[in-house]
Amino acid sequence: MDQNTEYAEIFNQVSVLYELSLSTGNSLDVQENCDRFLKKLMSRKRVTYVSVWIKDEYMYLRDEDTASLVYANPEYYITQRKIAKTHPLFSDIPSKGYLVRDAGDCALNPPLLKAGDLKKGTCIVYPLNCFGILELHWLNELKDPVNVANQLDEVISKFAFSLEASLLHKRALWEAEEKNKAYEARMNAESMNRAKNEFLATMSHELRTPLNSIIGFSDALLEGLSGELNNKQIRYIGNISKSGKHLLSIINDILDLSKIEADEMTLNCVQLSVMAMLEDIAMTLKPISSKKNVSVTISCANDTFLEADPDKLKQILLNLIGNAVKFSHEGGTVDVSSYEDDGMVRVLINDNGIGISAADQQEIFKPFKQLDSSLDRRYGGTGLGLYLVKKLTEIHGGAVSVKSEVGKGSTFTLSLPVNPA
Repeated sequence: MDQNTEYAEIFNQVSVLYELSLSTGNSLDVQENCDRFLKKLMSRKRVTYVSVWIKDEYMYLRDEDTASLVYANPEYYITQRKIAKTHPLFSDIPSKGYLVRDAGDCALNPPLLKAGDLKKGTCIVYPLNCFGILELHWLNELKDPVNVANQLDEVISKFAFSLEASLLHKRALWEAEEKNKAYEARMNAESMNRAKNEFLATMSHELRTPLNSIIGFSDALLEGLSGELNNKQIRYIGNISKSGKHLLSIINDILDLSKIEADEMTLNCVQLSVMAMLEDIAMTLKPISSKKNVSVTISCANDTFLEADPDKLKQILLNLIGNAVKFSHEGGTVDVSSYEDDGMVRVLINDNGIGISAADQQEIFKPFKQLDSSLDRRYGGTGLGLYLVKKLTEIHGGAVSVKSEVGKGSTFTLSLPVNPA
């Protein structure tokens, strides 16, 4: 080869490589990027067959141990479109550089190519950074495949970076879409939650009005304001009053729940005597505790005062002490004590009742959660009481906890700041 011919050949090779380099990175779409570059490569370098395999974790953003065929030309030769990442096509290729083989020894033969096809000629495989591989087949054996591989190495590295940019763009779009989905889901959930709370508040209000009338009229009848009643009438009207008050209690709990979840619960704090509050609750629960022969004792070292909403604090303590009475055995005891400690008022409610398992202790402060279905049927309730206790306590800046052992009883500790922030 004379010098002019050699220069012409070099110029031709440089022109081809320059033309190929111009065809990379012109698109952020993986398929379009592959098609634009590889068709030109096949034409200029007379490649018989090309394929691009990309690991699924990069292509489809799935944590899988597989790779997929994302481009093949012509597709006639291919028989399989998914392989394991441990396939020789990946495991035998160096992380940098390239691998030159006789076509018959190439990792694609078999099972990925049709039997008898491309069993001769030359195969060059390039790693595409860490995410995939590019495989080139020449049906006619190349005279100097290493030289060809070296010529193409730099431009294929550029192609690999353009593909990586496409994959990063694809991931960015996917993440944006996922964030948008999450945002829409959150907005929908918040909207549904607001609608639920508004519905609960409206229905609770609409139900409380007639219930108060039912309770008021039944109590008036029981007091004999409309004349003397016989024993059967007293029993029936008493049941109406009792059931109405129970239903009103449930409705009030649901209304409080909707206010708490809508962040609309407000406190009207005044200075309160803890001793007076506990004694008042013990008197309120006297009919229930006497019926079960449960002794409720109140002991306070000193009469402690704190700033709290009287109605909410009464609701908290009535629930905790009422539960202690309810879950105590016949003839049991409930000891209630309080003391001040480092700016906090601690109220301990101890009973020797049925106790609570360690697993259930994690559940009882959740809404609509009770110990189990058998206890539901025996003791009743909606499962909102302790949830409301926890939330109302937290609104006051305090906390509630429980220590218990099945069969030995429970101790609930209510901690409230003397002067809430």
